[in-house]
Amino acid sequence: MKKLLQLDMYTNITLPELLWKNDNFLAVWKPHGMHSEQGKSQERTLHQWVQERNPEMQSVQAYHQEDLGLLYRLDYETAGVMLYGCNADSINQYKQAQQEGALYKHYVAVTSKNPTFPKNQTLTSYFRSFGPKGREVRVVLDPSTTQKQLTKDQYSTHCISTEYQGGLYNNHLTITRGFRHQIRAHLAYLGAPIVGDPLYEVQNSEERFRKMGLYCLGIEWSEYALEPLSFG
Repeated sequence: MKKLLQLDMYTNITLPELLWKNDNFLAVWKPHGMHSEQGKSQERTLHQWVQERNPEMQSVQAYHQEDLGLLYRLDYETAGVMLYGCNADSINQYKQAQQEGALYKHYVAVTSKNPTFPKNQTLTSYFRSFGPKGREVRVVLDPSTTQKQLTKDQYSTHCISTEYQGGLYNNHLTITRGFRHQIRAHLAYLGAPIVGDPLYEVQNSEERFRKMGLYCLGIEWSEYALEPLSFG
């Protein structure tokens, strides 16, 4: 666990990096400030980077045509591990584990305040869109308290541990299924927004907060585990 929380090796990576590849999965590091998918972006995307280096994955489809087998997305501001399935069997294995609630994505979220999770260390909620063009989301615990349209399902963020380092809190979190901005919104709801978050935290002028402190550092399920990363 110590390796997972030692972020110095990750914070200064500014370009995509191949972590490893086998017959079933491809793991790539996505840096801060880069889109996962092509979409309408005119900027350089991780999709382009992966496609150029792995043309054989052009025909692989996880959720929609030409997604290269991408199993989940990370926000533009989030850095971390992106996992691609290389064939239909590996993609179905991932989806089945997620459906059964047996899949865990590991994150480290850096906050300036110590988030107080419920007694079971898990925050579970619905979400609703908020703000201009629904750019943000808001946590809703009780659907009866609002007439706004909510997510059909609830989403949970579990806190495994919190470590205080250099005036900041490194929170080791896991999720099984992710909703847009889930961890960011959950921590903001708990009064401990992620440092450098352009939507959920008041902007901080300190140089060390120029990038959002959210990192996806691992993923595991019963038949597969990506250990906490090491670059050397």
